[in-house]
Amino acid sequence: MISGLRLISEIYLFINSTLFQGRQVRLSMVSFETAVKSDKENLKKTLLLSFMEASKQDFGVDTVLPPGVKDGSQIENAFQKQTMYSIKDGRELIGGIIIELRESKEYYLQTLWIIPKYQSKKIGHKALEFIETNHPYAESWILETPKQSKRNIYFYEKNGYKKFDEKSFNDGKIVLVFYRKKMKRVRTSIDQNWQVTRSRK
Repeated sequence: MISGLRLISEIYLFINSTLFQGRQVRLSMVSFETAVKSDKENLKKTLLLSFMEASKQDFGVDTVLPPGVKDGSQIENAFQKQTMYSIKDGRELIGGIIIELRESKEYYLQTLWIIPKYQSKKIGHKALEFIETNHPYAESWILETPKQSKRNIYFYEKNGYKKFDEKSFNDGKIVLVFYRKKMKRVRTSIDQNWQVTRSRK
């Protein structure tokens, strides 16, 4: 049995063999687990790998990285102050999620990453479903992503996020786009408890 302390929930994703850059990548079972200290170094490695690849795609170099990615401090801080999940395919750690739970009920999706060879397989979509399902008290979710990242913008907008602001940094070289997704709260007829569903607005 899997310890309830280690595992909050699992979502299983069965996908046929697919081709990635000439290699077959077989997915058997993707799970979302509460991050544990034994995963720390792999979380740092996958975070850096994912953001270096994103930097190459968005800026043409692999050195435009968010604070705390290169030195691993983002992972260290997440263990101390935030909520973090490991994304695994079987026993292999392939990504992670860092979120911040706020009293305002507007929760912050700080970072969602998946290593390159596992991208474009709907794992990111399942990751968003996972946090929304496992944090039903959120009235909304917010995040930011570089405007240069057309792939990220398409992904978040496709999953119901709406732009509400943007800010420039480094003399306009980097522009961050801020997104929000409002969650629709409904009362069930069975137990009269508040539930959360995805807003279509």
